[in-house]
Amino acid sequence: MELNGGIHRQFLVGEEEVQAFQNNEFIRMHNSTLAKVGFFYSVIRRLSAGSLRTASRGLGVALDKMFESRAVKAVALAATVLGIGVGAWQMYLWLSDLGAKGN
Repeated sequence: MELNGGIHRQFLVGEEEVQAFQNNEFIRMHNSTLAKVGFFYSVIRRLSAGSLRTASRGLGVALDKMFESRAVKAVALAATVLGIGVGAWQMYLWLSDLGAKGN
């Protein structure tokens, strides 16, 4: 929550909600629920927009971000097509070499 806008002022943690319920402070509990629902809405919206901030760091996160670009996807596609072509050519050479040795 801190990384994505902070904790809403009406947000209550579990113990505070229990205390609010015991004190019949239902409006306070309702406002806390609305703050949590609003936060979840914000998270889903930011996630779909690609702007959700997380505390995750490392190579995996960097690779995920890198492979989101179109340029990297185009290079990966070209490398795959080239690899399949080279593999097919090598298979042809290997099979023709086996046929030549068999005669």
